[in-house]
Amino acid sequence: AITDAPDMSQVLDAIIDHAAPPIVSWAALSRLASPSWTPSDAVVEVSANWDRSGDFNLAGLRFTPDQFPAWLVVSTDELMWIEDVATDARLDDTTRAYFDTVQLRSAVSIPLALSGRPVGNLLMGSSELWRRTEREVRIFTSLADQAAITMENRSLLAQAERRARQLQTNAQVAQAATSILDLDELLNRTVNLIKDSYNYD
Repeated sequence: AITDAPDMSQVLDAIIDHAAPPIVSWAALSRLASPSWTPSDAVVEVSANWDRSGDFNLAGLRFTPDQFPAWLVVSTDELMWIEDVATDARLDDTTRAYFDTVQLRSAVSIPLALSGRPVGNLLMGSSELWRRTEREVRIFTSLADQAAITMENRSLLAQAERRARQLQTNAQVAQAATSILDLDELLNRTVNLIKDSYNYD
């Protein structure tokens, strides 16, 4: 189901439908949009968000470390199971407040990596107390590999499509430059080509 999903939202739906226990009430699949989690210019983009109540959706939003209160949780390079948000010593007050906002009592942060290189994170949570089990740890660890591969493939495909659009626009601008003699008309045509191709306003 993960491999066949046409977008990251359906990848997350597949994880929820086939691997997450019924206790899960909220989940987010995030893509790391920078080379690593640690630099001050690190950025994460929420690729997909699932909420049983449908009240809290972060999909499409981008965050830096100072903008996202649960950064230390999602930037971990090992699976982090937080059985009780209120008492877990690894969390600070800001992170606890964030989990309270999304009404999570327990959370599991699953790093997504390819060949040791981080590509994102899967964060799942429950409004009830969710005790760690080794069986679920094994399931989530193997899920992380598949989700990371799918996320990377989608990212590479988007880059290839963006590059193809750039090449097409370059060819159209070059054609306009050789065929339009009026400088004002050439400028307008070039600006419109670039604006339309890159969805600029």
